Amino acid sequence: LVVERDRPPLEAVDETGAFALVMTDLNLPDGNGMELINELRTDPPELPAMIITGDSESVNAIPGDPSLRILQKPLAPARLHTAIRQIISTA
Repeated sequence: LVVERDRPPLEAVDETGAFALVMTDLNLPDGNGMELINELRTDPPELPAMIITGDSESVNAIPGDPSLRILQKPLAPARLHTAIRQIISTA
């Protein structure tokens, strides 16, 4: 599911139903990826999530969360694939 900027994320989720993973950039054109994850984690609250970012300073400011994986750009496709499998399998 890809949510465009002009559409509220929860509206898109309500139409689509449950999903296995939230994957977002940390710095979004109209917001913050961590805020988006928190908004989407209303049900279930432990929804697995991945933040992909090139901002190494912000990574250190994100609190530890076992259901959140943070990956730094640039990112090889194989590394992304492995990270997705790992986070979904531990959910």
